[in-house]
Amino acid sequence: MFLDLGDVAGALVGASAVGWGCLARRRRAEVADGPDWSDVEDRSDHTGNAPTGRTIAGSALTWVYEVDPAKMPPGDLNYPASFFFPGDFSPTRPPVSLVDWWAWAHGVGGSDVRTTKVVITLQALEEVSITVGSPILDHAVREAPHGVLCCPEGVGGGGVPPRTYEVNLSAPGGPTARYADRKRRPPEFVLAAGRTEQIEVIAYADSGWHEWTMRLPVTVDGQLRELDLSLYGDPFVTVGGSVGCHQLMWSGGRWS
Repeated sequence: MFLDLGDVAGALVGASAVGWGCLARRRRAEVADGPDWSDVEDRSDHTGNAPTGRTIAGSALTWVYEVDPAKMPPGDLNYPASFFFPGDFSPTRPPVSLVDWWAWAHGVGGSDVRTTKVVITLQALEEVSITVGSPILDHAVREAPHGVLCCPEGVGGGGVPPRTYEVNLSAPGGPTARYADRKRRPPEFVLAAGRTEQIEVIAYADSGWHEWTMRLPVTVDGQLRELDLSLYGDPFVTVGGSVGCHQLMWSGGRWS
């Protein structure tokens, strides 16, 4: 069975083309009199289970990020549940819980289909003023290879949505981003001591094989910094939704 991935993955999550802003293509200037990221104290294993992971030197803000839905802090759990495997892949039995599919798929060479989600958790050690800017991507795209799409019958969802940026990886001229908070909260806010806030970045691709890393500008009490985000040191890979390939669906305890 051959299928346009957009017919399946397009139902997972949609992205409006209205309001996309041009994404900065060059690294933004560092603040001359502020601390830089070489002074970051890393106390995180990137599990996402503890919000106090990395402390920005000279500030009262810590942060941690996660890409595995099973390890994300409580909050919005709309996550991709379709995965692409290059070549003639013969999948093993997947986990029972959909939230565990990401780790299973990536553990055997799979990549996200259409959507990649990153959740950043911020925690204040004392009251701080925060502004979150548009993501900055280092990005490369090529034609997706022959492969297999594997997906379950349903997808997950629910919870309170974090503040959200959406990135269109397939936009003409290169990736674009827009702030798309579903509760209409601004990207500027004050975080009280001990409180946490989640920021999510959802990247979409309609076609192609996209490899990318990301820097998220965050201004803390007037000091501009960038959070460097990747797939634990490697680029994220997002496969577009219009790639024709063989589809396998897990249903009734078997692949069909």
